[in-house]
Amino acid sequence: MNVYKYDELTGEYTGTETAHLDPLESKLKGKDVYLLPANATYTPPLAEKDGYVRVYKNNTWNYVEDNRGKEYWLDTDEYGATPRVMKELGALPENAVFVAPEKPQYMKVQERIAELKAKLSETDYIVIKIAEGEATQEEYAEVLTSRKAWRAEINELEE
Repeated sequence: MNVYKYDELTGEYTGTETAHLDPLESKLKGKDVYLLPANATYTPPLAEKDGYVRVYKNNTWNYVEDNRGKEYWLDTDEYGATPRVMKELGALPENAVFVAPEKPQYMKVQERIAELKAKLSETDYIVIKIAEGEATQEEYAEVLTSRKAWRAEINELEE
């Protein structure tokens, strides 16, 4: 005869063991009587089911969602929030999501402005060369056109 073991705290199925005969009770009753260890039942667990564990509670086996180890955010989390990790048996919170919160638009705009200003700074020497007569606008027409577009984009983003 088998007994089916479960975790003392969670009730989660942990394995099957062969039951041991109780020699005294078997002799007294004149039939085989088996010992039931702590945190065990004679009732077989439910069949395995993906995404669930079998839990023994209130004298019956039940399926309980197993999301342990899964990382998630809440839909109310802000950009940069660290993911939560499910540590217990059960369903994830109702407002759990698996994608990190997106960077807010204002931050994207600030980063783009900084990127464009860096490009302007990197090409300032060309404007200085032209101003000092060391180069001509024709030589750097492409760069000057790009600088004009970058300034226009900065102005548009800052509005």
